[in-house]
Amino acid sequence: MLLPTDVIWIFDGRDGVGEMLAELVAAHLRAVELLVPPSALREVDDPLEAWAVDEGFRALERLDSTRLERLFPPAVDEALDPDHIAREAMVRSRATTMHAHAREVLAGLERHGAFVPVTEEESSAWLQTFGALRVALHADLAGSPSRLAEPTRERIDEHPALAAVLDWLAYNIEDLLETRSACLSVGAGLDISEIEEWE
Repeated sequence: MLLPTDVIWIFDGRDGVGEMLAELVAAHLRAVELLVPPSALREVDDPLEAWAVDEGFRALERLDSTRLERLFPPAVDEALDPDHIAREAMVRSRATTMHAHAREVLAGLERHGAFVPVTEEESSAWLQTFGALRVALHADLAGSPSRLAEPTRERIDEHPALAAVLDWLAYNIEDLLETRSACLSVGAGLDISEIEEWE
């Protein structure tokens, strides 16, 4: 069994890769933050005050891009949620969680050098953030927020860098999962005692 503080993966941010990821995550955080209710972005102790600061806030009105529409699709048929109350609540909740995950990843990138050790308790935030970035950028490449949309050969040829980033994100997700699985199988985290000497 792994401890929350056990390192289960190391992100390799050498050669500007860390800066690239930080830029991607920061842009994702800014976009998602527009959907987070104001009370979730600052301390509001009084429930009535929290309600007051959120009054008039409509997350659904801010789903104004292909990326965001893909990240927050309707959870139920519109006929079952005619006033969009359930979808509004879902978007607010998911956006708040995505925002917290992105902040955690950014903090890790800022705290460490080229090699970023990711602990068991941090792994979910990294996986979810990688996944969210991949979903959003895939929608960009496909040119559609539809879950089933796939990019055409023409769009891939027109946007080779974007396609490469999507492959890179998929690689990191797979590598993180495989390394975590290996750590779970031996019941111990990675030895990073010499991490400062790796650069």
